[in-house]
Amino acid sequence: MQHSYQFIIKDNKYKSYIKLASLLFFISGLIFLLKGIRMHTAFDKIILFGGSFVLIVYSVYCWLYKQKQEKSYFIIYPLCAIVLDIETPYWYLSIAYVLLMIFHYLMEKDLIIRISGEQIKVKDLLTHTYAWNEFNNIVLMDALLTLDFKNNKVMQVEPGGENFPDQKGLLSNYDAFEKGFNEFCKLHLRP
Repeated sequence: MQHSYQFIIKDNKYKSYIKLASLLFFISGLIFLLKGIRMHTAFDKIILFGGSFVLIVYSVYCWLYKQKQEKSYFIIYPLCAIVLDIETPYWYLSIAYVLLMIFHYLMEKDLIIRISGEQIKVKDLLTHTYAWNEFNNIVLMDALLTLDFKNNKVMQVEPGGENFPDQKGLLSNYDAFEKGFNEFCKLHLRP
């Protein structure tokens, strides 16, 4: 019997977040392009057209190919902030891009649930530690993890990641894993 279990929770909304970020990059690229057309100096045109090209190409890349945990956006958000700061009087929008980068970074962190004999840790933006006596039940059934708190709060999540099957049938010993996990939880939930 294992002494601890770790579940990485699937983020089913991640693709929606990336589509929204891609749209933001694309619109920013178009704005830089339009602003570049109106500029008179060659330096300003090069900066804005170059920024526009990078943003439009990156928005298409994000829309089609970007994977979670790939940190390529660490270059793009500061690029937008720098171009906005240099080429427009709207310096405060560059601060917004830096804040969006921080939000994007936080959004890409995995939700991890670690269940050991001593405690249950739920790690998202912050780490929350719970004692076993705070739960009515913890059960894994049909690839769905349910944490039933005594305060009537219920957390139901779908584990994912490389150590857990996407469908029940992908892990050859899934039934034994599920049974072992549920027995482990029953043992620690007893008063």
